[in-house]
Amino acid sequence: MGIENNHSKNILICPLDWGIGHASRVIPIIKKLQSKGHHIFIACSKQQHSFFKNEITNYTWIPSACPSIKYSEKKLSIFDLIRLIPIIFVGIKKDKKKIDSWVKKHHIQIVISDNRYGCYSQHAYSVIITHQVKVELPKKLKWAEKILHKRIKKMIYKFNRCWIPDIKEMPNFAGDLSLQFSLNGKSSFIGLLSRFDENQVLESQPEKTYEVIGIVSGPEPQRTIFAKLLLQQMKELQKPCLLVLGDFSKPTSNYQDDNVSVYSSMNTKELYKAFQSSKFIVARSGYSTIMDLISLRRTAILVPTPGQTEQEYLARYYKSRRMFVIADQDKLNLAESLSELSVYSCIYHYNANENFEQELEMVLN
Repeated sequence: MGIENNHSKNILICPLDWGIGHASRVIPIIKKLQSKGHHIFIACSKQQHSFFKNEITNYTWIPSACPSIKYSEKKLSIFDLIRLIPIIFVGIKKDKKKIDSWVKKHHIQIVISDNRYGCYSQHAYSVIITHQVKVELPKKLKWAEKILHKRIKKMIYKFNRCWIPDIKEMPNFAGDLSLQFSLNGKSSFIGLLSRFDENQVLESQPEKTYEVIGIVSGPEPQRTIFAKLLLQQMKELQKPCLLVLGDFSKPTSNYQDDNVSVYSSMNTKELYKAFQSSKFIVARSGYSTIMDLISLRRTAILVPTPGQTEQEYLARYYKSRRMFVIADQDKLNLAESLSELSVYSCIYHYNANENFEQELEMVLN
């Protein structure tokens, strides 16, 4: 059951700090809650706070850094993945130790956690958002997926509700990640979560200023490696290009490098205009990026982070559906991929899922 009173509530949002994707996809939830008159508190890192400051107003920041996740400069090995496990569980334990003090201090009534499994409280109605009910593992560890799912399921069941940003009908958007394993009535498919308002999408497209826009995201050092690779290959195109570095650790800046306009970061309005002004898009194959692209009705070149099994799975899934062009980072030839992309058009028209509104009402009332 949800919260019983109908007055304005204090709601705590806790996004995972693995890049900006988890922060960006809670934006529509925050805006919807604020439009209903509720007070928003966000427990997040300093970099995420810099992102939120350019997106929304009237919220209270609770400084809360997740454990630092640093990828290898090469493709993640099985041993690298195994080394990440204790770091992840340390983060969960730290969140669990802090959450009740946050709830008590700020009189929180509802907690909405995006993939932070320690952010639940017996003193507040707690919701977890995840599209990864199943975690994709490398081939040599496939045998452990069911075992890992049981562990994840146990953690999800500590929450009152699980929101899955996907649709239940086939073909869905997260593939096996959201549909292969059941949560036995604990979950609800709420549709796609994108910071780009579906009503914002223009039917008539403006003139294209840039040949391609590159969106860089994710943990270091792979974010910087990807940025350097794109910059080099964009310069070789000798056409106007735009590169957004996704770096929210410092104030927004921009500079020109030959034919490439480089921006440290952009807010949603700026990014939307940049997308509309660009003929083609190249980005990571993270799920938040895919939800944004589908909401914008755009196709793109997707380059999975090496060794990031979720992104590699989504790349394979969308390659089979022929909605996006897929390229491996170590084999990326931007000119060839752009030639391939020129015959693609993302014609999928996604309509907002009514379950989202119903779930919000259930939790709030």
